[in-house]
Amino acid sequence: MGVGKSTYCLLAIKELGLNWKEHVFFRPKEFLEKITEAYKKHERLKVLVLDDAGYHLSSYEWHDPFVKEFVKFISIPRPVIANIIITTPSPTLLVKKIRTMDSYVVKIISNSSKDHPHRRMAKGYKNVLLPNGFRYTRLIFEDEFSLNALDETTRKEYDEYRYTYVGDALTRMTIALRDREKDVENRDRFIQA
Repeated sequence: MGVGKSTYCLLAIKELGLNWKEHVFFRPKEFLEKITEAYKKHERLKVLVLDDAGYHLSSYEWHDPFVKEFVKFISIPRPVIANIIITTPSPTLLVKKIRTMDSYVVKIISNSSKDHPHRRMAKGYKNVLLPNGFRYTRLIFEDEFSLNALDETTRKEYDEYRYTYVGDALTRMTIALRDREKDVENRDRFIQA
């Protein structure tokens, strides 16, 4: 975590000449609203990003109706979205159906030195499922970049946006813990009765 996945993603959006605020989303509702807007206008978006998708498309949530519908949707959006980028700290956090799709995977690794502590390397791999069921992964590009390549305004705005969704996660954890404590209380009452 914290190696530069989101920074690289934001740099890619910038290279396309796009405003990250209109193409990078954490909350599925925002992501879906953008797709729906493009669909209604018969527009085709160059790219949309679901940032830190391991949270909403978690392998632990495979039974969630949104996750199931997203997995189905991801095979048909080409008329509306040319590319979907999904970022996650680890692919294992994503629901398996997404992890095992033919796709491009970009792995960010630290490429720093004493003189260049913010240097990173993005390695792009093509993930292919062969007709015989075997899977292979092939390195297709390497791209060196700096964590400092984002302008300060973009970095600050993105960090503020990212901070809000930490609040979302804290709220969900608080509710889950409260529900868990109620379950324990109810079990204790049942056992005592």
